[in-house]
Amino acid sequence: MAQPTRILYIAGEMEPFTDASDLSTLVRTLAEQVQDVGGHDVRVFMPKFGAISDRRNKLHEVIRLSGTEVPINGGTDACTVKVASVPDTRVQVYFMEHEEHVPETPTSDFPASHALFFNRAILETVVSLRWIPDVVHGFGWQSALFPALLEQEYLDHEQMTHRPRFVFTPDASAATRALPESITLDASTYHELGVAQAEGLALLHDEDAPNDAVHLRTEGASEQVLALYDQVGVPA
Repeated sequence: MAQPTRILYIAGEMEPFTDASDLSTLVRTLAEQVQDVGGHDVRVFMPKFGAISDRRNKLHEVIRLSGTEVPINGGTDACTVKVASVPDTRVQVYFMEHEEHVPETPTSDFPASHALFFNRAILETVVSLRWIPDVVHGFGWQSALFPALLEQEYLDHEQMTHRPRFVFTPDASAATRALPESITLDASTYHELGVAQAEGLALLHDEDAPNDAVHLRTEGASEQVLALYDQVGVPA
């Protein structure tokens, strides 16, 4: 029996855990619809903002990931990983929690060091779970560091059995946020980095982009992204 395609969604916001927006609605809609198609194992990773209520959203700590050590600032900090399900679905959402490196709300200042911690926490978690995704779809600027960190720091990890493909959906603020100095690739903003590193682009609005970018529409968005995932190629 063929193994399901593992699809990792990275998002800074997602309904119902954060307020409704074009991006948070898109993340939830695609996660649910792609999971329902069958043959896909979809998991969403996002920051555990302080304003997200554990009790109301039924979050619980993943005990075997307790104290996951995340490289940051020349040392490591322990990250708490919590999990919940989107109501009335089979979609699992993993939350990266840290008192210092994750702010109170998505609209709070989220500096470069926080974005580094968030993406490294995701990489440490998927390695610990031995759940290496086939496709990573990053939504918003906070996801743009993932492919660069994967290439620079994690590809030689013994659990990294293959290189995930990266699809990027940028947001407006990605174009104005400067990258951390430790990212030395030829890019100055999260938008430039995400676009340069992605094998495929899925745009929420009609931004200027290469001709092969997919411009998502409300109707048929899941079919569009699934075709894009096939196009970028699932690792054997």
